[in-house]
Amino acid sequence: MVMLVHVTAAKLEPKIKRSGLRARFGVYAFPVLPSYTLTHQWTRELSKWTRQPMIGVYFRIPDDEVVRFGRYGQAMRTLPAARAVGEISKLADPRGQQVIVDRTISAREITRITAIRGVLGWRHMPDAHGKKPCGCPACVARGEPGARALRRRYDSGEL
Repeated sequence: MVMLVHVTAAKLEPKIKRSGLRARFGVYAFPVLPSYTLTHQWTRELSKWTRQPMIGVYFRIPDDEVVRFGRYGQAMRTLPAARAVGEISKLADPRGQQVIVDRTISAREITRITAIRGVLGWRHMPDAHGKKPCGCPACVARGEPGARALRRRYDSGEL
């Protein structure tokens, strides 16, 4: 059985305990690795949109269940869960990787739900340091730190 973690807002905990994780477009998760920071790397990116305490929902799925996996924003591959987790854990830098389970995770499959301590991981994308940021409305939301100046430079053609 493969252990995965789904990071979400803490306010959803009672609903998740009652009915599990609903798969609207799939359940996004990451394998539980020996590194706490790598396992919970998505918290900073997700908290950028929710701005509230986060929880980790840990669940197990069968090794032979087919899942989609790959780096965020790139083409996904399809493999059995155990092989997908093996491929991710072998990577030198697994930041930005994700596993998508294309079904609802029942409350019985959830092994534990815990608060995630602190904000971990990358802010905009892995290895963003040294790269010019994109100032388009899709990449920079209103209210983000420095968004006004970034959007002004984008609109004037400086970026």
